[in-house]
Amino acid sequence: MKIKVKKIGDGTWGYIIYLNNEQICCGGGYATKGRAVEVSFNVAMTYTNRKYESKFFSQTKDTFVYSILPKETFDFGKGPVPAHQHKNGGGWVADTAHIDETVFVGPDAQVYEFARVRGFARICDHAKVYDYARVLDQAIVCDSAKVYGCALVFNCTRIYNHGRVKDNALVYGYAKVSGQMTGDARAYGCASVKKTMHGDQNAS
Repeated sequence: MKIKVKKIGDGTWGYIIYLNNEQICCGGGYATKGRAVEVSFNVAMTYTNRKYESKFFSQTKDTFVYSILPKETFDFGKGPVPAHQHKNGGGWVADTAHIDETVFVGPDAQVYEFARVRGFARICDHAKVYDYARVLDQAIVCDSAKVYGCALVFNCTRIYNHGRVKDNALVYGYAKVSGQMTGDARAYGCASVKKTMHGDQNAS
C-alpha cells in the first residue's frame, strides 16, 4: 500500500491511497502537508487493521510518497499480534511488552503481553514471561520455565526446569525455583524451591 500526499492548491494538500497500484481512497483540502499525512495514515490504518507501519519512501517538490509496510506479527498462542525478534538473542517479543536492549532472549524464548524484562536478565531455551510479570536485574528464566501473572523475579535468581512463578509470587536474592510458586509466596536468600508453595508461604 502507498500514500501519495500532494500539493493541490495554494497552501492546501490532498492525499491518494493506492493498494496494488490501484486507487482506493482520496481526500483533500488540508491546510498543511502534516495534516494531510496524518489523516491519510489514519484512513490507511482502517484498511490494514492497524497491523502495518508507515515508512517514508520518496519525494519531489510538491509530492511525497509513503509506503505502508506489513508489520511483523507472531502467534504466542492466542492469534497473531504485533511483535519483533529481540536484537540480543533473536527471541520473539510482543510490541506490548517492555524489554531492555541489554536483556537476552534466546531464539526459542518468548516475552509477551505486558511483561517487563529489565537489566541483564536472561530468558533462555523455551522459557516464557508474560501477563504482567517482571523479570529484572540478573535473573535467569530458562529451560521450560514460565513467569506470569503479576509475579516479580529479580536479583540473581534462577527459574528453571518446569518452574512456575505466578500470581503475586516474589523471588529474589539467590533463590532457585524448579517447582511452583503461587499466590503471595516468597522465595529469597539462598532458597531452593522444588515443590509447590501456596499463598503466603516463605522460603529462605
